[in-house]
Amino acid sequence: MRRSGLRRIQLACLLRAVTAGLTAPYLYVYLTQVRNFSASTAGVIFTLQALSMMGTLPLAGRIIDRSGRHRAIAICGAGGAVLSTCGFALAADVPAAMTAAVAMGACFGLSQPVNATLIIRYTIRQTRPGAYSTLFWLQNLGAGLGALLGGEIVDVTKPSTFVILFAIGAILLLPPAVIFATMPALDNSRMRPRSVRHGIKLMFWRDPPMRYLLLLNAVVFFVTYGQFEVGIVAYAADVQHASPQVIGIAMTTNFALIVLLQPFTVKLVQHHRRNRVLAIAGTAWLASWAVMTMNALAAASVIATYALLGLGEVLLSPAMEPLVAELAPADLIGSYAAAIAMVRQIAIAVGPIFGGIMHGFHLYNAFLASLIACTLFMITLAFRFHRHLTPSQNRIAAPAPKRT
Repeated sequence: MRRSGLRRIQLACLLRAVTAGLTAPYLYVYLTQVRNFSASTAGVIFTLQALSMMGTLPLAGRIIDRSGRHRAIAICGAGGAVLSTCGFALAADVPAAMTAAVAMGACFGLSQPVNATLIIRYTIRQTRPGAYSTLFWLQNLGAGLGALLGGEIVDVTKPSTFVILFAIGAILLLPPAVIFATMPALDNSRMRPRSVRHGIKLMFWRDPPMRYLLLLNAVVFFVTYGQFEVGIVAYAADVQHASPQVIGIAMTTNFALIVLLQPFTVKLVQHHRRNRVLAIAGTAWLASWAVMTMNALAAASVIATYALLGLGEVLLSPAMEPLVAELAPADLIGSYAAAIAMVRQIAIAVGPIFGGIMHGFHLYNAFLASLIACTLFMITLAFRFHRHLTPSQNRIAAPAPKRT
């Protein structure tokens, strides 16, 4: 049952990743070059999407922990995502684009704790790093295929091509709704007493390992994923004069590298300390910012930047993702997963508006310096993280040997 349920989750996430790959890499270009919004306005739109997602996360986490009604949350999230994707295609002005962004953020915010809770419930400690890595592998495979297909479809001189793009994405979001809606109900028989549950929010900040994990997630997602769709893309388009096709190829390279390396990385990092693996990932990102300064290389610099980012990502997945299950009480998995997702969304909310403002004022060197400083801070946090983890928590588990 565990294996069957996990495969259904992975299939649903694969289809949603294809949709993300289709639309996300070209949304900035669509807003600024097709709809003629300013870079700062585009950054605000991305920020509204992230803030909307953040606002729905605590509600979804509490519902999962208290009632296990992940079906209703998944249906609302997936159905609303279909409508909001179509809304972007028809967004001819700023208010319409902002409305679509808010709706999409809310829908994805409902889905994130459901996904995290289901993965934890359908795995055990020995299989969890591999499950997260496989999921990450499938997500990047889908996103890479979507980005490659999207690059062949879009044409900034033909707005109708973006309508086609968003329509395909909306269709691909329908099957995940069916998959999640038919998942068996979660076992919530071990409910935390109401008097204790009342202090759940404070528990996150009184728990040193969780506090460090929240801070580490904030820095990582601000400096990487928070810049993926605006900061790095804007730098590539405005400074290095990269075309949408080059950006699409760069993102596809990122996804392809993850797809190729992730299976081997899982075996490579087994039994290693999580904090050291995270520090190595940060070092790869430092190298990507160094390559990003090589404007004379133009397209090659953009592609190499995304490739090095991917190298850090393959190390991040098996080291960081299973930590939620290591630290969370069994009856608060949804709330802990929602807290992590919320911090990530805060970082993703701040990231685009920061990148949009920096590029809007042509502060390109300051933008790169900020990325370098944040990455150095992340590496420092990673080295200090082991002080707050037990040896077992800091050690990446290996699959249990098969019985003969």
